[in-house]
Amino acid sequence: MGMWFPEPELKPDEVVSFQAAANFAKGRRAIGGQITVTDQRCLFVPNRLDGLTGASRIDVARGAISNRRASEVRHDGAGGGES
Repeated sequence: MGMWFPEPELKPDEVVSFQAAANFAKGRRAIGGQITVTDQRCLFVPNRLDGLTGASRIDVARGAISNRRASEVRHDGAGGGES
């Protein structure tokens, strides 16, 4: 996804299903980055700026995921729903 996001480190036999810009909430901090879903794992790679400030990559096997939640983006800062 260009120079803003480092490429995820994929295994030779992994196939990417989905990739998009995303935020990861850690406490009160929102870490910007890229999420990549493959046939084996879900990976989050922080953007280069957040990576320089200590944010780390997240690598989770798809079989270990039992619950998920996605939120809509709002432009008024309230989060969720339509603007």
